[in-house]
Amino acid sequence: MEAKKEQAIELLKKIFQALHEKRFGDIAKLVDTCTLDAQDIEECVQGTVEMNEFETMDTYREENICSIHERESSAFEVDSYDSALEVDCYITADGGNELPLVLSLRLENWADGSVRTHLDMEPN
Repeated sequence: MEAKKEQAIELLKKIFQALHEKRFGDIAKLVDTCTLDAQDIEECVQGTVEMNEFETMDTYREENICSIHERESSAFEVDSYDSALEVDCYITADGGNELPLVLSLRLENWADGSVRTHLDMEPN
């Protein structure tokens, strides 16, 4: 699980950096599947930042992680009984002001040994 946790954190750093730099089109390219397209991500994140009267979303901060847990089985399971790692992060702006959004990243093992990633954003 530790290797998967490190992989998740490195991926989160890239995702948060892209969000911070407003490179919304790059985010879906960083993961295998994403529930939102680039336009939806921009509207969701930028709209929330502006609605809460902040300037910009923060880059990755370890204290933003609200949960990391391993789950048995998965929606993407093929032939094997494997586990998935789920990481939920609060999204903050302007130096730690919490936005009403949570970014969820899921890393899942597939039967062929590969790891697939899924990204979602939800209201908090």
